[in-house]
Amino acid sequence: MSKLQDHIMNHLSCGILAIDLDFRVIQINKIGERILKVNRNEILGESVYDIFPLAPEEVRHVERTVQTGEEYFIEAMPYQWGKFNMYLTVQTKVLRDSNKMYGAMVEFRDMTHVYKKQEELIERMEDMAVNVIPLMDQLGLLPIQPVVEEVGFHYLLDIGLQKVADMKVNTLIMDLSSITYLNDDFTEMIAKLCGSLNLLGVDIMITGVRPETALRWVSSGTDYIKTTYHPHVQAALSTYKNSR
Repeated sequence: MSKLQDHIMNHLSCGILAIDLDFRVIQINKIGERILKVNRNEILGESVYDIFPLAPEEVRHVERTVQTGEEYFIEAMPYQWGKFNMYLTVQTKVLRDSNKMYGAMVEFRDMTHVYKKQEELIERMEDMAVNVIPLMDQLGLLPIQPVVEEVGFHYLLDIGLQKVADMKVNTLIMDLSSITYLNDDFTEMIAKLCGSLNLLGVDIMITGVRPETALRWVSSGTDYIKTTYHPHVQAALSTYKNSR
């Protein structure tokens, strides 16, 4: 490779590793060295199977490209073996000269920080989706957030039930004031949650149903839910205190 090509390779924003048909390394740039924790001068001409003997087959995509001629793209590949603990974006390409394959290369980027931020965002969304707030002895508040559709209704059912059980509440105010639209899946999820809580001996008070969603609620066929309805949380609290 010419000095110009070498200069260009080392100024790319991703790691580059190229191997020939015998799986020997024919090129790697500086970012590739840093990510894979190798020295270019020590691995050029060596087999990737000797350089990374313990690497599991599920991360050997460039080798697979040499074997099959197929190119692969993985947006977030766990690269977790030996001394490595990261997530890589990987794209392999067949190397050809005069339409004859002579090897394969892989472009890769360390996306660990992005992946972890996504995981943190998902965790925050899950916390928002199921946030049971203790109001007083044996009374809790569960504000239903629109984000519940993003994290999945099963999460609200599983974690919501567990949190209510752990708090040992006998009455739960379920506030829907943040919900501006109800579909069949949503109303069915609310019905299942209320039914499951009733089986645990928890009384349900639903608050904050908006006028624009009330008709949809009635037409959904979930009027069998064993609960009471109140315009807002404060009204439910007053009813609860007066019943004690």
